[in-house]
Amino acid sequence: MLLSPVMHTDCTNARENGKSCQVYVCATPDGKALYFARENMHNHLLFLHDIRVPATNNEAERLLKNYKRKQAQAVTFRSFENIAYLCQCMSMLVLMRLEDPANIYDRVSRIFG
Repeated sequence: MLLSPVMHTDCTNARENGKSCQVYVCATPDGKALYFARENMHNHLLFLHDIRVPATNNEAERLLKNYKRKQAQAVTFRSFENIAYLCQCMSMLVLMRLEDPANIYDRVSRIFG
């Protein structure tokens, strides 16, 4: 039984002893999560005041699906720095697709070639 109300519950797929299972993660408003929510309270309804801010995070969820599909593969990051590198690379590819979707291969090959 939780003594504090649940802020967010998320369900994701995982593997335990080689078998697929579902994992439920609950974030309760205590400690760092509550401090973060209180510090960033002005950002919760920012989409009402700033047209550049999307009302939902559907685009972020859609972009993460490509990575979540590959969770069945053995992907391990040795540090949080490597995860940051992956996120930066994925965001660069998304921006390249938005600018010129036809020449994304040429742009990437020019950068690394």
